[in-house]
Amino acid sequence: MIMSEMTHYLKYFEDSCRQCWDQPAMTLYRGNTLTYKDTAQAIMRYHLFFDQIGIQRGDKIALCGLNSPAWGVAYLAVCGYGAVAIPILNDFKPDSMINIVRHSDTRFLFISQSNWNDLPPQSLSDLLGVICLESGELLSCNDDKVATSLAQLDTLFSEKYPSFTPDSFALRYNDMDELAVINYTSGTTSMPKGVMLTNRNISSNIKYALETMPHKPGWHLLSMLPLAHMYGLAFEFLFQMAGGCHVFFLGKTPSPQILISAFAEVKPYLVITVPLVVEKIFKKSVMPALQTAKMKVLLSIPVINSLIYNKIREKILQVFGGNMWELVIGGAAINPEVEGLMKRIKFPYTVGYDMTECA
Repeated sequence: MIMSEMTHYLKYFEDSCRQCWDQPAMTLYRGNTLTYKDTAQAIMRYHLFFDQIGIQRGDKIALCGLNSPAWGVAYLAVCGYGAVAIPILNDFKPDSMINIVRHSDTRFLFISQSNWNDLPPQSLSDLLGVICLESGELLSCNDDKVATSLAQLDTLFSEKYPSFTPDSFALRYNDMDELAVINYTSGTTSMPKGVMLTNRNISSNIKYALETMPHKPGWHLLSMLPLAHMYGLAFEFLFQMAGGCHVFFLGKTPSPQILISAFAEVKPYLVITVPLVVEKIFKKSVMPALQTAKMKVLLSIPVINSLIYNKIREKILQVFGGNMWELVIGGAAINPEVEGLMKRIKFPYTVGYDMTECA
């Protein structure tokens, strides 16, 4: 397929919504669930709201908060309107958040209550308004029409969509070579720098994922990487939404104990993570037992070692929920000892899915 014929990633999502209308799309782990219909409805509500307050295609809208269905809806609403999304890591310091909003010429902000509480009063007084991701309430506005439009949104929606059906759902995504996202770096040594990504950049990754990675409507995935980074956004969210999958957002720091409980409940078909998480799970679950003198002797015996490695493989697969087809590791080099064990037990893992497929 030549690049000019590439399918827009939001077209994949649009089709998924219509085909998986009543199926679950996003769940906050041990929290609320949105179906694809719920997601489509929430997106179209925001589009009406953006129309009412004067948001134009190409305007910048920022998002800051932990991964959640509300974050996912806000992102899809922004890009599906033709605006430009500005994802902000929720653990950025307040001065970095303020700098990003100002530097990107953001007009509107979706933010978690905890992040909003950390910002100095009036620090973002140039914005049209600020909405709380958790509650959907208006936290701040500098234009009366913002408050009025939000208050009237239920009425506006019911008037435009007396019966909301799959055919009612239509996105307004921009051309492939237009700006879609400005992704800011972590700012380890200085203020974060913005990386400009077009719809083609993102669409090429989603096309690559759909063609090379396992997926099926209704399959579960546990999202633990920050959606404000492109690795998590592309491969733990947009790819799944394009394929009709069911994304569970962990919504908290992915410690081994929390992850093991979540894996057991969610039973993900695909796990995408960073080496540190994998190393902690392997070192906690099996590595100590392999270091004993008795085990070292047994592992030196042909046939016996194969049986032991098979047992280890099954044990680790159960730790990941027992339904995993593939473990994808990216972002840094993996510990050689852990990777060596993974190879010996023939564990289903891949190193290296990343943004290198951008065109």
